[in-house]
Amino acid sequence: MYWDAADTRRVTRKSDVAFWLHLLAAPLMIHPVFSSLGVLDGNDSLNIMVLIVVLYVFMTVLSISIDRRAFMVSSLMYVMYALSSLIENYGGVGYSLAVTGVVMGVSLLMLSIYWQAVRRMFLARLPARIRGYLPAANLG
Repeated sequence: MYWDAADTRRVTRKSDVAFWLHLLAAPLMIHPVFSSLGVLDGNDSLNIMVLIVVLYVFMTVLSISIDRRAFMVSSLMYVMYALSSLIENYGGVGYSLAVTGVVMGVSLLMLSIYWQAVRRMFLARLPARIRGYLPAANLG
């Protein structure tokens, strides 16, 4: 985050370094969080699955705020597993993976189309002090 905050206009080499650091750090930070929930050990209780979805929403908001998709993409497989498990356990046996794929695919496609508009909306709600550390949203 230091490298990103040092070049909020993203015109210098610092921005390139920040990109690669986010790409490397995101999975290293995300995996232990979801692993500690016991997801990889077969713990698919309702509370854990809902917590995974909530954490993914948080990661998405973080990704939109900093204008880097690494956190969101790193936690994508965990939320797909959680949604698939929720659908399978609550009535959708047999087609849970397909429904999850369609829901996530449409959601990510819509987010990618409206990324800048959503980002402008989020940034407008942040305090000016925090916005100073983040890249400005495109107006176009």
